Amino acid sequence: MFGGLTARGRVLVVADAVGHGEIYVFDLDDGRLASHFEFSGKDGGYTDAGGVALGEDSSLWVPDTSGHVVRRLSLFGNMAGQVGLPPGAQPRDRRGLIVSPRAVAIDSVGQLWVACGDRPWAHGLQVFAATGDFVLSVPAFGGRGTPYGPALGLSIAEHRVWVADWGNDCIQCFREDGSFVGSFDLALGARPVAIAAWPGGRAVLVTKPRPAILVFDPDFRAGVPLALPAGDSLTGPCGLCITGDDLFVLDRDGARVFRCALDGSGGEVLFDLDEWK
Repeated sequence: MFGGLTARGRVLVVADAVGHGEIYVFDLDDGRLASHFEFSGKDGGYTDAGGVALGEDSSLWVPDTSGHVVRRLSLFGNMAGQVGLPPGAQPRDRRGLIVSPRAVAIDSVGQLWVACGDRPWAHGLQVFAATGDFVLSVPAFGGRGTPYGPALGLSIAEHRVWVADWGNDCIQCFREDGSFVGSFDLALGARPVAIAAWPGGRAVLVTKPRPAILVFDPDFRAGVPLALPAGDSLTGPCGLCITGDDLFVLDRDGARVFRCALDGSGGEVLFDLDEWK
């Protein structure tokens, strides 16, 4: 995976993966790098860092796709726990098993939602308590028998769970109890890679391989393109988040963070990770 992006308050977290996981924590008030650390898989092996989530207690949840685990870290890299495939268990498409986690989000009661699977996956969206106890498997499209594609992005706000379903070329929306709200099929050539909930029941989506930012209303009536200022463009978006009145996009396959207002104005490259390596 190419990384993830999340924010809470004035803290922005960027996850990058180049054979080992790297986390960058930025202070948005003064634009400084507040923390940077790396982590590796079991016995120092390969690891991924996907769509991340930041809890109210400042715990950072990082999905490691290749390790079949979601790591719980402090903002300074201290391991605080993990939720994942039990020792000795085979990676199968079953309830309660985290296999190839790609993105995570935290709901209003602190439960962890995990997008799973490296191919079409029936149990591709599951819910766990922060302790790791299994809570719920949420069927795609409300239980029509279609698996997730898999999903690459998750976002939760105002008790709605938004899913960027890469394999099915659509977005899906659920309530926090797992009930299905609706879906929207994207145009040919636009595949969803990340999604962020926008106040008022809307959502913002980024797509590849044809890079675009789309805004959806609460009734899924349209995917309105968000116009960026002249001269600004996305080349390889892979992460997305919203905090306050700002939209942040992890672009160029994880190498830079682009910021603009929710109407597309004021676009700028906020951080270039190559400058911090």
